[in-house]
Amino acid sequence: MIEIPGYSHGSAQPVCAIWMTIRDDVYFDYQIVDDFLSHGFLVNELPYHQTEDRITAICDRVSFLANSLLQAIKIPVFEQAQIIELQYNQEQKFHRVRLLVPTIANIPQKIVQHAHIFASKMLGEFHPQYDFDAAFETINTDFVTKFKVFISGGRSTLSVPHTASKNRIPVLHLGSGIYQLGWGSQARRFDRSTNDRDTALGRTMSGDKRLASKLLLQAGFPVPRHIPVASLEAAQKAGQELGYPVV
Repeated sequence: MIEIPGYSHGSAQPVCAIWMTIRDDVYFDYQIVDDFLSHGFLVNELPYHQTEDRITAICDRVSFLANSLLQAIKIPVFEQAQIIELQYNQEQKFHRVRLLVPTIANIPQKIVQHAHIFASKMLGEFHPQYDFDAAFETINTDFVTKFKVFISGGRSTLSVPHTASKNRIPVLHLGSGIYQLGWGSQARRFDRSTNDRDTALGRTMSGDKRLASKLLLQAGFPVPRHIPVASLEAAQKAGQELGYPVV
């Protein structure tokens, strides 16, 4: 079950709460894992410190890899996860860890959860003879290719939110790969290389009925309820739910 508390615990990005299970027999070779993360993702300094606490050490590495997976499909998450609850099952020998992990609005939150499950599984399989090329092939085949179709955006989508996040500027995903930096009269909106001073962005936003309706609703305007459908059967079911007449 995913909980979405929004901004909390001093986070610069919205966070959602997920549970992760770490069994006592899971072994991490931290040096092998750190070499893989550092060299594989071209990072000079990993965003966590060495610690003697096993659960924290595992969660730090899972969080970094999960964020890297999400960034690979154009989801701009950058902060490390935080442990907020820890439970231990003495009989079955495992820890249940409740993590606050970075996310963004208007994406399927199960993708965030799946990224952490996938990262935990990947790192738990590392050993000195592990084939790193095979690891990246698995990442590309079983995660990136599978989920990137659900996320809008281009190559430059990550750069602006990353810079904003480092400068503690709030980043809001409005939908369809369009982002807002800041709040109120100082807010700016952009879609890759276009921004709110460019008529192309207005055309994109007004051409997406669901996005346009959402923005009008957020501004306080009365708008009809929308249900997206992709078949005649779905349309009939939506019509019954909304109540006729419908458009």
